[in-house]
Order: sequence, then C-alpha cells, then structure tokens
Amino acid sequence: MLLRLAKKIDNASERSVIFAPLMLPMIVVTMFEVVARYVFNAPTIWANELTQHIFGVYFVIGGAYTLLHDSHAKIDVLYLRLAPWNRAILDCVTYLVFFFPFIVLLLWQITGQAWLSTVRLQGTGTFWNSPVWPTRWGLVLATLWLLVQGLANYIRIQ
Repeated sequence: MLLRLAKKIDNASERSVIFAPLMLPMIVVTMFEVVARYVFNAPTIWANELTQHIFGVYFVIGGAYTLLHDSHAKIDVLYLRLAPWNRAILDCVTYLVFFFPFIVLLLWQITGQAWLSTVRLQGTGTFWNSPVWPTRWGLVLATLWLLVQGLANYIRIQ
C-alpha cells in the first residue's frame, strides 16, 4: 500500500515539469531589464522583483522533481563504492538526520512568514510594492511537496 502511495507521489512529481514554462516569462522579463538598464540607462524595479517572485517558487518546485530523479549533489565517489545494502542504510540515516529535520524546519519557518505576510498584506517596500504573500505561499506549497517526495523516496528505501 505504501509503495502504491509512493508511486502516485512520484507520478505527481514527474508532472511538475508543467511548471517549466515559468522560466520563459522570467527570461523575457530579465532580458527586458538588461536592455532597459544597459541600453537605455533606465533600470526598473518591477522586473527584478518579478523575477525573484517567479524564480523563488520555480526553484523549490524543481526540488521535488530533482529529488525524484536522484539528481541532488552528493559525494558519488564514496557513495557509489558502497554495496547496495550499505547505500540503503546511508540513505535512511541521511533522510532521518538531515533531510526531514531540515525540510520540516524550513516548512515551519516559511509557513509562519507566509502567514504574517498575508495578515499584514506585506509588499516588497519598493515603489512598485509587489505583494509578497503569494510567493511565500507558493514556497510553502513547493516545500510541502518536497517533503512529500522525500517521504516517497524514504518509503522506497525501506
């Protein structure tokens, strides 16, 4: 039953590539800012803020996909020399000692920040004053999904 649940989580993470097109507006906005700044000497505030909003959520959403495909950085020189059983033990320990505590702490902190941003209707404080709360809640959802994908990976290790 848990393996079926893990497979469903994997399928959902695999579908997270639907967010890949978010990179296109970010590239367009960044190019606009570069041209405005260096060609016309007229930098904008909104372009920088918009790219930060988009990339913040985009980066964390990509975390679950990357975790699914085992593409995060690790010391492969040592890891690959271990027997499969020892790799499984090392994976279990590192998930329990490092991954889960870090993600839970991150989720707790970013949820508190998202809540405060929502209650205060917090903006960036610049002339454009773009709202911060949608980005923070996007980070909460993306971090939660990273935790769920980590649980699926941990189930598979067992």
